[in-house]
Amino acid sequence: MNWIDFSIFLFIIIFAVIGSKIGIFTTISGIVSGLISAVASNLLYLKVSSYFPETPSTNVISYIAVFIIFFVVIFYLAMFITNILSSKWMNSFLGALLGIILGAIVGGMVIIILVLTPSLKNKNYVRKSTLASFVVEKIVAPAVKPFSKKSYEALTKDIIGDVKKNVKSLNFSPKK
Repeated sequence: MNWIDFSIFLFIIIFAVIGSKIGIFTTISGIVSGLISAVASNLLYLKVSSYFPETPSTNVISYIAVFIIFFVVIFYLAMFITNILSSKWMNSFLGALLGIILGAIVGGMVIIILVLTPSLKNKNYVRKSTLASFVVEKIVAPAVKPFSKKSYEALTKDIIGDVKKNVKSLNFSPKK
C-alpha cells in the first residue's frame, strides 16, 4: 500500500464520516444546490455584471455572487424539506454510504490528475497502487461515461490498462 492508496482510503473515510454526520439529505442538498448554482451562474452572470461598472473582475464577481445566492437559497430550502422528512438513523447511514461514493470519486479524480501530469514518478505511484485500478474502473469511469464517451475511453484505455498490468494479483470480483 503506497501513498496513493492511503490518500484514496483517507478521502473515502473523511467523506464517509462527514456524510454520516450531516446525513444523506444534507449531502444530496449540497450536491444539488452546487449543480443548480453552477448552471444558474453560467446563465446569469453576464446579465448581472451588466449592472455594474466594467472592470476586469466584474464577470468573476458576478459569477461568484450568483453562485452563492442560488446555493444558499436552494440549500436552505432543501434543508427545510429535509427536516420535515428525515429519520435520524437512516439519514446518517445513507449519508455515510453516499460519503463513501463521493470519497472514492474524489480519490479517483486525484488519480486522474496525477496520471495526466508529466511526472513519471506520479505515474509509477499510480501503477503500483492497489486501489487505483478499482476506483477508476468501477467508480470514476462509469460516472464519466454518460457525460463524455471520449474521456471514458481514455480512462479505460490509458489509466486502467496501465494500472491493471501491475495489479493482476488483486482480484476484486468473487472467485467462481
